[in-house]
Amino acid sequence: MLTRAASEAPQVLRAVCSASSMWTANAGTVTPSLDAPDGRVHFTPANLQSSFHRYLEPETTGRVLAAIFHDERHFAHHSVLPATPAFSDEGAANHTRLCGEHGEPGVHLFVYGRQAFGGRVEPRKFPARQTLEASQAVARQHGLRGDQAVFAQQHPDAIDAGVFHNDVIAVGNGPVLLYHEMAFLDEQATLDELRRKMRRR
Repeated sequence: MLTRAASEAPQVLRAVCSASSMWTANAGTVTPSLDAPDGRVHFTPANLQSSFHRYLEPETTGRVLAAIFHDERHFAHHSVLPATPAFSDEGAANHTRLCGEHGEPGVHLFVYGRQAFGGRVEPRKFPARQTLEASQAVARQHGLRGDQAVFAQQHPDAIDAGVFHNDVIAVGNGPVLLYHEMAFLDEQATLDELRRKMRRR
């Protein structure tokens, strides 16, 4: 079978032999129980619809997460978002949780590359893999309120330079956000909103 596939559909064979599962950040988005309204940890597997070989993984990822974190008293598992360009989701690679101290409520920074409905600025060279609409949908699934979430657009020039995910150009832990100067399209507005919402936590 492999010999036939290699001769008749080599591109498909290469795609199905490739896996992004080694990149844990692409598996999905997690909200800790401390931030969720029902006091449970929430999981949404990423749909990874931007690439054929990655699109094959979300169903298995969801099953694995549900098997490991199976106690419904403590864990909530959400469906993968629709695998359409409007809801392109790359998981935690575009999500950072910030907080004053570990063990305190946090603010979730969702970073997207384009807005499917009504967006103005997009990358020109490479496709943006995360949409605002997907980030907002995951935040709704997890029950995050407006004062718990910030939605910021990644700078299109960074994506065009090959930075497809925000975790390549920014990282956060506790109250610290380290980021490259080209991480966000509107850096000042993003930082101002983060500071404002962090002060309220």
